[in-house]
Amino acid sequence: MMTIPVWGQHNIPQTNINPIKMGWSPWFMIIIFLEAYVLKRMLRNFTNLEKLDLYHVNMSNVPLDHNFFANASLSLMFLGLTHCELRGKFPENVFRLPNLQYLDLWNNNDLSGSLPTFNWSTPLRHLVLSHTKISVDFSFLCTRAKSLQVLSLRNCSFIGTPYPAMLTNLTQLVQLTSLSLHFNNFGGQIPLFYLNLQQLIELDLSGNNFVGEIPQILETKNSTLPNNLEILNFSENLLNLRSNMIQGNLPNVPLSLQVFFISNNHLYGEIPSSYCNLSKIYILDLSNNSIQGKIPSCLGNKSYLSVLDLDMNEL
Repeated sequence: MMTIPVWGQHNIPQTNINPIKMGWSPWFMIIIFLEAYVLKRMLRNFTNLEKLDLYHVNMSNVPLDHNFFANASLSLMFLGLTHCELRGKFPENVFRLPNLQYLDLWNNNDLSGSLPTFNWSTPLRHLVLSHTKISVDFSFLCTRAKSLQVLSLRNCSFIGTPYPAMLTNLTQLVQLTSLSLHFNNFGGQIPLFYLNLQQLIELDLSGNNFVGEIPQILETKNSTLPNNLEILNFSENLLNLRSNMIQGNLPNVPLSLQVFFISNNHLYGEIPSSYCNLSKIYILDLSNNSIQGKIPSCLGNKSYLSVLDLDMNEL
């Protein structure tokens, strides 16, 4: 497998071109700049390329067009373009690559475009479009990319079926293990679509405008949340438990939970004793709520609990 890494120039496969003008390294903080003609030659010449990772490479001088990746290796499985300062419309033909499983476009704030409109299917398992201006049609995406395991759509633009109905399409992604919808200005009641995603390990709905009660499904002892859920982030929403059956107590959560963020909400009541049974929890953030009562002594006996944040409550 041929790989173009990002940690400097010395590991780049030997060719008759020098694709990098300057290098970036986590040790020396040097910036890499990549010119368009160099990248095109790389894509054309490396015919067996399977992994291309250009993390933090400055590609602001690369003008994108719809055929930009037309000569990319058909063997390409991994394309990482995180924080590359890409601009313009992202080429749709990337989605025609028959073996592409990993596509990460994180933090290219001036990158626009949309998912392709042609009839396509993809083996994509990892898709990150967070902090881009790429328009996402949930119904289209969930129909075409049913193999997705990781989907990150933080601070994105959405088209097609309006919110909240569009989220029901996520139930088609039965292999999903990680889902982030952070900071999308979603509102209303917390959606229940995730209850059908039984492979889900990480769920991040933080930084939205959800209001009202946490769904009662979380309040039952036999919660139908995904059995393998390890990371649950509801931080920075507007949640109110006053009218629930248990009158404002924090929700019961899966015993498999390892990370639980629910800070910066309007929660109150006592910390339930069931939290003593969270045998795998190592981050528990209940800060900036109105939680009352005594702190369960069991929380002080969990040697594996590395972060316990109860600040800004009434304990």
